[in-house]
Amino acid sequence: MSAARMEERSSVSARILIRPPAEGTVRRLQGSWSVVPTKKKNWTCLPGSSGAHAGRTTSPSPSPVRGDIMKIALVGFGDVGQAFATELLKWNHVSVAAFDTQFLGKGGWLWDHACAMGVQAVDCPSLGACHADVVISAVTADECEEAAMAAADCISPGQYYFDLNSSSPKTKQRAASHIECAGGLYVEGAIMAPVAERGLHVPILSGGAHAMVLATRLNPLGMSITPFSADLGRVSAAALCRNLLVEGLEALLDDCLAIARHAGVEKAVYQSLAGDFPSVDWAGLVQVMCRDSTEHQPASTAEMLEAADMMDEFGYDGRLERALAFHRRCGMAGKVAQ
Repeated sequence: MSAARMEERSSVSARILIRPPAEGTVRRLQGSWSVVPTKKKNWTCLPGSSGAHAGRTTSPSPSPVRGDIMKIALVGFGDVGQAFATELLKWNHVSVAAFDTQFLGKGGWLWDHACAMGVQAVDCPSLGACHADVVISAVTADECEEAAMAAADCISPGQYYFDLNSSSPKTKQRAASHIECAGGLYVEGAIMAPVAERGLHVPILSGGAHAMVLATRLNPLGMSITPFSADLGRVSAAALCRNLLVEGLEALLDDCLAIARHAGVEKAVYQSLAGDFPSVDWAGLVQVMCRDSTEHQPASTAEMLEAADMMDEFGYDGRLERALAFHRRCGMAGKVAQ
């Protein structure tokens, strides 16, 4: 899931870029790649948090919504959250609230952007979830469980929690236990295509005992949710396997074509590949892969570490996945120039 833009839309998705060098670095330890633990973000409400900031565009504190209004609460307001909010707010009977760690205590451009969109921006997870029909979690993979723990502190019995994070099966199962112990209805989700291209309509697989009911509530709003399994963990496995293949191809193409150009043999490589795989447009594939590989470095790094955890959970060797995370984190891909 190679250099990234230095400004990401969400601080949740940008945490790897902005952490101090001593944290989050990838080191070679005893023959395998390991990531130095990072400081956890503060998901608790700051004293006096009310969802408004003096001197800035403000968003009113949540209040009970009318029975004919569906309230969607977003946890994480990065690319996914913003794309979903844009489409959901087109419905007159839908309201959207959002929490992001970048909102904590100081507002900022993302806060102002959310308010300008018509989103009820809040600086405390409990304020966002208050009176919501559905809570949608879309943070980075490494914050999946932490986000669920924060939501569990304020979720009400019967509220749906739709977890779209690309985390390992066991991480999803732990997240589910936090929500379910609080009385919430946990549904696992997996985004199966780039959100930038399809927005709210992106294909999503869902899992869990409540997946079917939630799909019937959200699909009429324009979502494309397909219930996949009643067993938690299968959906996340499908997503991580897909993303692992994409990440591996991106890394191989990046490095291979960079070296081929450096050596002046790029044309010969393309001709050889075309002969072996005539149905593949290799030049076009390189353009798409390299464009995507530069846009989501932090989130992709976290996903590859979760993929490594998945391999470990299933009894396989996760060193390749950790190497891919290292490749992403350190920007060691060839960055094929167009």
